[in-house]
Amino acid sequence: MSEWPRQKDEIYSYNLFHAAIKSRHNTTGLSSRGFGLVGTFMRIPGSEEDPTPDPDFTLFKDGVLLFVEIKAGENINNSHIDQMREYRELGLEAVEEFAMQTDLAERYNRDDIVGFEHCIVYGEEFIEECKQEYENCRETLEELAEYAPVLTQQRGSSLQLDSGSFSRDEYNERFSNGIQLPKATDKVIYLPENVELEALSYSITHDIVLNNLNGESFEATASEIQNFHGRRDVRLRKIKQSLQFLSYAEACHRQSDGSYLFRRDDLGDILGIEGLLREKRVEDLLEEADGEQAGLQEFL
Repeated sequence: MSEWPRQKDEIYSYNLFHAAIKSRHNTTGLSSRGFGLVGTFMRIPGSEEDPTPDPDFTLFKDGVLLFVEIKAGENINNSHIDQMREYRELGLEAVEEFAMQTDLAERYNRDDIVGFEHCIVYGEEFIEECKQEYENCRETLEELAEYAPVLTQQRGSSLQLDSGSFSRDEYNERFSNGIQLPKATDKVIYLPENVELEALSYSITHDIVLNNLNGESFEATASEIQNFHGRRDVRLRKIKQSLQFLSYAEACHRQSDGSYLFRRDDLGDILGIEGLLREKRVEDLLEEADGEQAGLQEFL
């Protein structure tokens, strides 16, 4: 069974929230209200005894950090509640230390960090269904709201506070009023929090390759592909596996020096990668490729 549909939903949810920050289509976006994006998928450091959450989005306004967790699936489970408990247990000192390890340190001092908020975001349709049709889900949602504000988002609708509350009235008012979301979102984020081979293969072809295929070809090593992902912790082993898969799919060609060549002539295969990702897991496709290669060697 393919893992790509689940990963694609996660990536879409991240980009939908990102649209609420930039909000190019209206003036109600978070950025127009003074919220700046500090970063995505950043871990808050701590000792072994301290919680070390890793929010999907970190925003900043007037000395306050806002940590945001995005959920794409149609379930609320105990791990979500545990995540929100971790934020409740965070101390200001750990948040100050975290802030000073980000780009905020270029403009602010530790004393400028006065507090933090956190929230969790689900799809609007799922939360409505949860509350109206499933008692167990509704009870879990109520418990979750004791530890964090629960927001909903829906394309063409809004990012909105559904239940629970922030500790600051300004945040409750801002998110209760809602932030308009577009019907279509820009693709800014290509990798989910947990980087899997399917999303990585799609990211390489549809983000890195298509944005760098200016001439007839684009060539890169696995290490260079890793550098394209910047601060994301993308393991070199996974990149090599993804490139091996892309080579098997004839979207690129491995060169004698170990680099991979993507050609404009192969654009059809590059764009067709998503079709393969919908069918099977990349690991399964690689196993099939290894089996075919072994059979060929035996025949020869």
